[in-house]
Amino acid sequence: MVFDPEYVKHVAKSCISCGNCVNKCLMLQACAIEPKSYFNAYVTSPKKQKNNLLAYNCLFCGLCKTVCPKGLNLGEAFLVIRAEMVRSSRGRIPIKALRTVNTHQSLSFSRLFTTLNPGNRGDS
Repeated sequence: MVFDPEYVKHVAKSCISCGNCVNKCLMLQACAIEPKSYFNAYVTSPKKQKNNLLAYNCLFCGLCKTVCPKGLNLGEAFLVIRAEMVRSSRGRIPIKALRTVNTHQSLSFSRLFTTLNPGNRGDS
């Protein structure tokens, strides 16, 4: 999947506010998100949009795309927003509760915790 920032603009422009996705998606209902206004607000000023972290609530089940008469995939748009947030924070996960993932990623590839011995590949 390509993280195309233009896709968020496409969703904001193409959504007809029919409500099908909101009626079926528990996340949109729980967070009280109206997709057209949410994505329009993001497109207008992504850094000032206070609800950007809502993009991390999407489970990418694809139900929105299934019920949307325009075939819009809100999950893909939320994924683009996630990618932009990580990119703008220099590769770090922007959610405080998930910061341990950053530590895990840095330690997982550390020579200190690697069990492979590059000099001995078992080629005898």
